[in-house]
Amino acid sequence: MLCASDEAHTRVDPVDPPAAAAVGERVTFEGYGAAPEPVLNPKKKVFEKLAPDLRTDAGMPLPPSLP
Repeated sequence: MLCASDEAHTRVDPVDPPAAAAVGERVTFEGYGAAPEPVLNPKKKVFEKLAPDLRTDAGMPLPPSLP
């Protein structure tokens, strides 16, 4: 389960996957089709770097802002 909170962390809601998404299907965004890393190095803190750019709109995930 993936949830999102508001900036104040006073409200937490589950993110709604697309109706056609299969359980365990990888989440992707248009323009971000790179293959996943085979193994994530925990020392690189990949999620911690990406987390600030993750956003939702009424439960739907939004892609990160493009540079």
